[in-house]
Amino acid sequence: MNKNTIRVLYANGGFMDGGGISSVMMNYYLNMDISNLQIDFMVHGDDKGKWDDTILSNGSKIYHVTPRSKNIIKNIREIKKVYTTGQYDIVHSHADAGNGHILKYAKKYKIPVRISHSHNTDYTISNKLRILFNELTKKSIKKYATDLWACSEKAGKWLYGNQKFEVIHK
Repeated sequence: MNKNTIRVLYANGGFMDGGGISSVMMNYYLNMDISNLQIDFMVHGDDKGKWDDTILSNGSKIYHVTPRSKNIIKNIREIKKVYTTGQYDIVHSHADAGNGHILKYAKKYKIPVRISHSHNTDYTISNKLRILFNELTKKSIKKYATDLWACSEKAGKWLYGNQKFEVIHK
C-alpha cells in the first residue's frame, strides 16, 4: 500500500451473508478500481459470511464486532479499536438506523468522510423498545454523517426524512 492509498471501511449492521445489503456492498466493491483503495469491512457478529473468502482473497480485512443489541459497551470499545487500528479516510456505513451509532465514533476519531447509506424502507424488527432506540439513533445521523445516500427515494425518505440525500443506483 502506498502513501496515496485511500483507506475505506465498509460497515455492515450484520455480516456478509449474501442478503440484499451485503450483495449491494459487494457489487460496489467488486466493480470499482481499487488500485488506490484499501477497503476493509466491519461486520456485526462472529458469523462467517458468504462473501468472506472473496473479501479476504482481495487483500481486505474483516473486523468482527459484538452486535450493539448483545453488549453495547463491548460494541463501542470494538468499533473504537477498528477506527484506531485502520486509520481510515472514509467510513461507509450500511447499517440503516445503526448508521448514527457507527458514524458517531467515526467523527470522534476524526475520520473525514462519513457516509450513511440507507437500504430499507421500514424496520425489519418488531421489538418496540429497539424501534424506539433506533428512531433516536436515526435522528442523530445528520450530526455525524458528511454524506447521506440511499438505494431509492423511499429508502432515503424513511431514514433521513426531509433532509437532502443522494440516491445511488447499483
